[in-house]
Amino acid sequence: VDGIADIELNYRVANQPNGEFEASIDDLNLQFKDVLVRTFAGEPDTSDADSSRDVLKVPSVALSGAAMRWPQKTVSADGFAINNALISLMRDETGALNVVQQQTAAPQPVADAEQVSDVDQGADWGLSMDRLTVTGTSIHLEDQSVVPTAHMGVESLSIDVTDISNQPG
Repeated sequence: VDGIADIELNYRVANQPNGEFEASIDDLNLQFKDVLVRTFAGEPDTSDADSSRDVLKVPSVALSGAAMRWPQKTVSADGFAINNALISLMRDETGALNVVQQQTAAPQPVADAEQVSDVDQGADWGLSMDRLTVTGTSIHLEDQSVVPTAHMGVESLSIDVTDISNQPG
């Protein structure tokens, strides 16, 4: 992963007289420039040593005018924009998406279902965004699980969604 990040925000953390914790973030602006995500290269002692490839190229990703309130559990943003991204996926012969190096992971402990259900999750978070914009994005898929290899994709995808919220109404 390579790129440049720039962030600015104002925050406030306080302990209220009633002992309740309060936190807020305002004017959060986050921008990533020239983001490049590559797959892992093959093993150094094999012919796959130079097999890494670009998976995601994004010249600009920006979150603007974001805010968060606790204990109100609200998050809002003026906008989120992705410009001129290139997403390049490859499906290998087995049908698996080749995005990251395949590793055999140790089994993860499973939480006791009874313990998890006893935890009070509280009220849901309120999420809202004035505008989500995706412009000039291309998505390419190379599917090696079929013969001949299939190449498909979308060029210059643009999406503009406004007034996004998870609240009723």
